[in-house]
Amino acid sequence: MSHRPLIGMMLGWKVKPDLMRACTLSAAYYGADLYYFYTWDVREDSIIGMQLIDNQWVQGEFRYPDVIYDNTRRRGHERYEEAYRKLDGIPMGHMLKGRGFGKTKIYNLIRHDEGLKTNLIPFMTMKEPEKVMGFIEKHKRVILKPDGGYMGRNALTVQLTDDGIEVFDQEQLHVFV
Repeated sequence: MSHRPLIGMMLGWKVKPDLMRACTLSAAYYGADLYYFYTWDVREDSIIGMQLIDNQWVQGEFRYPDVIYDNTRRRGHERYEEAYRKLDGIPMGHMLKGRGFGKTKIYNLIRHDEGLKTNLIPFMTMKEPEKVMGFIEKHKRVILKPDGGYMGRNALTVQLTDDGIEVFDQEQLHVFV
């Protein structure tokens, strides 16, 4: 009997439950199980973590996972050294120290890969504000968002209509004619 792959998502601080739920559902779609845990809950031969069971987060003791998504990204920092030592030998999603890749950098990498670029939605980095209106006119509806990890906060939806421009700031609709 084969077991489903087990993914552990390592965290170093509290994150929104919606992110964990999305990761769990994504893993399940691909036939894997996922639990999340904090660096301080790594034991010598097991991990205390949380798993979504019947739409409830349930704490449990888990075996070491088959692979780890390292959301902490603090390899080399003294505070997290012990957790990384215990997990040595388990493949991790990346070995980068810190958060070196913003979404714009990733989008640009995808844009230059022939096999991936067809999956990329149109985007632009606003380095030249005077080009933004051309982008809006071309695509008719765009989302403006910060490049940092803001989890959708401060995003604006801009839509070009026959009557002008509508900007939705997640609370109010502003109409410019």
